[in-house]
Amino acid sequence: MVPALGISPLLRILTGLGVTVIGTVNKKDLRINKTNAGDRLYCIGIPKVGNEVKLSDPYIADCKLVKQLLGLSHIHDIIPVGSKGIKGEAEQLASCLGLSLRWGKYISIDINKSAGPATCVLVTSPEDFKLKCLQPVFFLSTPSLA
Repeated sequence: MVPALGISPLLRILTGLGVTVIGTVNKKDLRINKTNAGDRLYCIGIPKVGNEVKLSDPYIADCKLVKQLLGLSHIHDIIPVGSKGIKGEAEQLASCLGLSLRWGKYISIDINKSAGPATCVLVTSPEDFKLKCLQPVFFLSTPSLA
C-alpha cells in the first residue's frame, strides 16, 4: 500500500495492447522496399494519437483501406505510420533504399506528429495516385537517388 495515495502498488491499469501477426506470402507478392527513384510518396489518413483516436473516425487508416491498397498492382510500398511520424517513417524508407526526399513546400499535414497506433499509412506509386476512400490523401514527395 502506498500510504500517501491510498492505493496498492500492485494495482495496474491497462493502457495498450500489442498484436503480432504471423503468416506466409509468396516472395513476388511481398511489398517491402519496392519504392524506386521517381515514385510518388503519399500519406493516406491523418496522424492521431491518444484521445484523438476513435475507431469510428473515417479519417484514419483502417483494414478496409489497406485491403483496397493491396488490390492495386501499381502500389509499391504500404507502410504504417506510428510514433516516428510521417517524416520518420518516410526517411527510414528512403535511407534503406539509398534514396533521398525533398519535402514539398505546401504539405497540409503535420509530418512530425506521431500517428500513434498507425492511424495513417505511407504509399508509394510510380503514377499519380487516385483512390476512392474517405481518408484524405496527401502528396508528400518524390524520392530521388541520394
